[in-house]
Amino acid sequence: MTDITILIIGLIIFIIANILGFVYKNNLLTALSGLLWLLPIFLVDNAIIKIFSIIIMLITFLFSFKERDDYYYD
Repeated sequence: MTDITILIIGLIIFIIANILGFVYKNNLLTALSGLLWLLPIFLVDNAIIKIFSIIIMLITFLFSFKERDDYYYD
């Protein structure tokens, strides 16, 4: 697979996992979707993409373990 194909597949799975995590209010699913950003770190040779992946992975973990009562309207 090419680098762009790996990135697109990872992004699609990441978006689906985040949507499901928000719908079902599951912080674990949102946090585990952050692990998808390990794919470009190990499979893509571009340094800019690796740095971007690390930043997004950290943001995802911080966002998933944040108290999110304000985001939901019951």
